[in-house]
Amino acid sequence: MHDPTYRQALVSAWRHTFRHPGLWLLGLFAAILGQMGIFELLSQAFLSVANGPLFESFISSPSVSVWRLAWDGSASSGPQVWVWVAWLIVAAGAAAIFFLCLAVISQGALIFAAAKGLKRGDIAIGQAWSAGGTHFWRLFFLNFIRKFFTMILVTIVGMSALLAMTAGTIGAKLLFLALFSLAVVFGMIISFLVMYAAGYIVVEEYALVESLHAAWRLFLRHWLVSFEVGIIFVFANFVLIALAMAGFLLILIPVSLLNVLAAVTASAILSSFSTYLLFFLFVCLIMFLGAVFTVFSTSAWTYLFMKMHREGVKSRLLHWMRA
Repeated sequence: MHDPTYRQALVSAWRHTFRHPGLWLLGLFAAILGQMGIFELLSQAFLSVANGPLFESFISSPSVSVWRLAWDGSASSGPQVWVWVAWLIVAAGAAAIFFLCLAVISQGALIFAAAKGLKRGDIAIGQAWSAGGTHFWRLFFLNFIRKFFTMILVTIVGMSALLAMTAGTIGAKLLFLALFSLAVVFGMIISFLVMYAAGYIVVEEYALVESLHAAWRLFLRHWLVSFEVGIIFVFANFVLIALAMAGFLLILIPVSLLNVLAAVTASAILSSFSTYLLFFLFVCLIMFLGAVFTVFSTSAWTYLFMKMHREGVKSRLLHWMRA
């Protein structure tokens, strides 16, 4: 096998992503589930350190605060308000289920498209979408398992961070560092297993339990390779953040000119328009980058999964040490 497998995976995924822009919409929906990588665990762990336990952060979040205000207001109102609250809950639940289904099907479609496109170069979006729907339930429960264990790890990190901040002792800080390190390692392993299991489900048509067993065996054979590629994608996420910041600065230039024009003309309407325009363009930029990166990362992991499963991948770190 060729040594530069990592470079082949990244280059092939890059070409696949921009050769098929129709996949970007699927990437936008699949991004709802989080990336096929470890940055989600790292980012949520960092937020839990900054905000305390997961439950406390959830309760104090703006979305939950809005629901609490609506609930408190409806508690002292008549039955008509309760009907509106019930309809609001039903509508929000239906929207959440709808987008969740889109996300799971899109994730399966991206894996199927990557497996077909990286081998033959041509793909059919409709066929990929159909494949995503065929594997919906297995991928749904697979993502549920990932979210469940990620929530447990993030909660442990958040509680240990709160203990370290309130106690202030060296022992509490060392306990936090130990738990944080273990959570990151276990979170990475869970992400690898889910990525490989998704590959076995979509590409090899394995059942859910069978795919998890096969993913564990594949990880044991390629545990060092998995961590190496995971670290590569952590750095790739920082590059993505840098691109988002650079894009924000580019967007800020014309919006700033509108603000200057609004100040000269003393137009409150133009000032408000420039603010909303900045927000709209930045959201569009984030959605575009997230969609493209989701397609790229899913394609790269699918490429590596197929190489590991069928041929085996050599560790670059061991190669450099031997050299």
